[in-house]
Amino acid sequence: MSLQELFMPQDNTSDDASNVIDLPKSYRKTVSWSPKLGDIAPNITCQSTHGRIDFHTWAEGMWTVVCSYPLKRAGVSDTELVGMEMQRGEFEERGAQVLGITPCGLNTNINWLAEVGELFNTSIKTPLVCDERGEICSAMGAQHENAPFEPTVRKTMIFDPAMRLRWVSEYPSNVGRSVEEILRVLDALQLFDTQELGTPMDWIAGEPAIVPPTVSTATARKKYGDSVNEVTPRIRTVIPLKK
Repeated sequence: MSLQELFMPQDNTSDDASNVIDLPKSYRKTVSWSPKLGDIAPNITCQSTHGRIDFHTWAEGMWTVVCSYPLKRAGVSDTELVGMEMQRGEFEERGAQVLGITPCGLNTNINWLAEVGELFNTSIKTPLVCDERGEICSAMGAQHENAPFEPTVRKTMIFDPAMRLRWVSEYPSNVGRSVEEILRVLDALQLFDTQELGTPMDWIAGEPAIVPPTVSTATARKKYGDSVNEVTPRIRTVIPLKK
């Protein structure tokens, strides 16, 4: 079944300023989408600082990091934008791209990017989706009515090239997210996809990983040689193969 066949297109005859959120048929029959690992991303067609974006067309085939930003930025979001930009090369090395979503109109987003770029002497290339009515933030579960400071939280979601949700995190609006952690999780997800290895607490790329219980020590040694270390029958570490 193709990606398009999973979705029930909505009426797209509305004006260009509106957002269109196509949910998979199975979600539409029950409740609004609540992001869960393994779910396929809704197709969001919306205005952004890089023109109108059709999310599936834009993101399919790439690792995609989606970040929601609150309305009341208080400087925290500025640092996140700059941090993402400073690590742009790291994302690109991993075949990943970043998309921001804000509960703001197009002009507000354009002015914000210009202001932050001038303040930090850089050019912010991350597209920002314009969600002035909060439809997208609501659909992706980024609005929490009882959250302190304001309801739109800092939600981060990583989608793989097949458009499946692989990681979700939520920070309150007054706490900036960790760009290094996003990169670390990308490395761990990609390591699992390529070598089917788990990653221990605080793991970073290049460090020993964990042989999963579905793989015997003998099989692991055939693939990884003497780098396999059986700490206990349950804990077996290995140095991942180089890309």
